[in-house]
Amino acid sequence: MRVPAELVKTMGLTETELRRGLAAVGHFEAGRAGGRLITPEGVVELAWRILPSRRLGALVLPVLELRLDLAALARDARADFLKRFQLGFQRGGG
Repeated sequence: MRVPAELVKTMGLTETELRRGLAAVGHFEAGRAGGRLITPEGVVELAWRILPSRRLGALVLPVLELRLDLAALARDARADFLKRFQLGFQRGGG
């Protein structure tokens, strides 16, 4: 799978949940609204912004936009990183 050098993901998470998930994927060095994720594949630069919550009746879902800069990773390593990233944020199911 070919993975571009920059990805933008819209995620249904709070900032706290994001930080917790990042720690499960690699060593996270936090900044104010971003940081660096040090992984076996290399360093990924991150930036995020909080978006307006989504409402479904009485249910309110947090939303944030996450930018992942994968340019420092070798092309082959990007797919491996993305698989681990997605597993780190996978919820429930079975």
